Amino acid sequence: MIAPVRAGQGAAAQAAFDALESFLDDYKQPKGPLRLTLNPPSKVSAAALSGAASADDAIKALGLVVSYAGTVPQKAPAPSAAAPAAIPPAPSGAVTNAAKPACTAGARFFVLHEEAWWAATAREPAKSGKECITRLDGGGTDDIVVSSDQTMAWSIDGPGKAIDKCKSGDKVLVESDGGWYPAKIADKPGAGGKCAVKYDDPNSDDEAVEPKRVRRLD
Repeated sequence: MIAPVRAGQGAAAQAAFDALESFLDDYKQPKGPLRLTLNPPSKVSAAALSGAASADDAIKALGLVVSYAGTVPQKAPAPSAAAPAAIPPAPSGAVTNAAKPACTAGARFFVLHEEAWWAATAREPAKSGKECITRLDGGGTDDIVVSSDQTMAWSIDGPGKAIDKCKSGDKVLVESDGGWYPAKIADKPGAGGKCAVKYDDPNSDDEAVEPKRVRRLD
């Protein structure tokens, strides 16, 4: 289970995986506890973590050390030769708020499914080489196949970018039960500092939501 996740990771991530795998191998008689220590060199923000280009960057930002007395170096799997470097470029008019995520095992991003954007994890490239097989976070065991224009870069805060204010007419995504739904900020102001939004889905009622649940696409 761990092998696909650690494939292609850097030295810091591999060291953490070595300790974890060794601890799991010794589950019957562990040689001590598995210790996770956090000692960030500076104040850590969600923006800094979401902007990390690799697992090593996140580990360094957190000052994370994973240690186990019985650690034995493990053989890290090489990246699959069949995996493309990235999902092909999105067609004109698709969401392009950031570089499209690579379809490599364990990669995180948002995918468009049933008219909303959901957090997902890549499993492997489809045989066509033009799509990516993914699994939604908390979405059970069913895989979902998506094309490049159905993916969006990962951020811990949600897809797209945070809004500065409720600007009438802006196209946005609004969070509801874990999914981010396309909407537009309505002309009328929301009460109590909330944004009044009108969903693209005509069957959804307009509502006023807190700005933290609203993300813009450009």
